[in-house]
Amino acid sequence: MSVAVIAALAAAAVAATTPDVDRVAKIGAFATYVIGSDSHPVEVVDASKSGHMVTVRAMKSRCTDYERQTYETESNPDGRELVFTRRKGGTDTRPIYMLAGCSYGLLTVGIARHYIDPSF
Repeated sequence: MSVAVIAALAAAAVAATTPDVDRVAKIGAFATYVIGSDSHPVEVVDASKSGHMVTVRAMKSRCTDYERQTYETESNPDGRELVFTRRKGGTDTRPIYMLAGCSYGLLTVGIARHYIDPSF
């Protein structure tokens, strides 16, 4: 499968279960870093004026119910920072961001979700 197809499928899966929120990266916005079948909560800490490059920081998360995959998340000033770039295929209101320099690692802006695939 191509990167664009994988990104579109992952974004659709997250969007289908989240409210209609602003998906454009702005400083302070919550987001989800999707890699493989796992999702990690992050928050936007920097965004270029053009919106092409976005820096996020990992949030702290604590499992409250493993069976239901529910987690509590909070900001983490010491969290790892990652840089994402906007890719072709999205729209102005629903852009596609991928890990900078990579063909994997999708960023979905609008909600901070944590999910660890239990089958691995």
